[in-house]
Amino acid sequence: MSSDEVVKSWYYASKSNPSLEHETLQYADGHTSCNCTGWKMKKPGKERDCRHVRDVEAGYADTKCTRIGIDRTQGRIPAVREQVSLRGKVEAPETVTRIKARKIIM
Repeated sequence: MSSDEVVKSWYYASKSNPSLEHETLQYADGHTSCNCTGWKMKKPGKERDCRHVRDVEAGYADTKCTRIGIDRTQGRIPAVREQVSLRGKVEAPETVTRIKARKIIM
């Protein structure tokens, strides 16, 4: 497994625009990244940071996110139309929200 390979991903509903999702990634070497504005807008003299990455680092992401995407830590990668719920069960494809260009389509 290379250090830039994603081992787990979490999705969070945007607080400012609920029709958008933010994706937080954890890589094989342990570092994390996020596509939210807080992460992308690094302030001079401060480390890059956002609440989503802090959740991952604190171990709360599985319970605070809206859904889990890739999870290679458990040896499973959900299919495109599957969603792993917070209880670890795979929901039926017809109940899953699809994402297109980061906007939620109901």
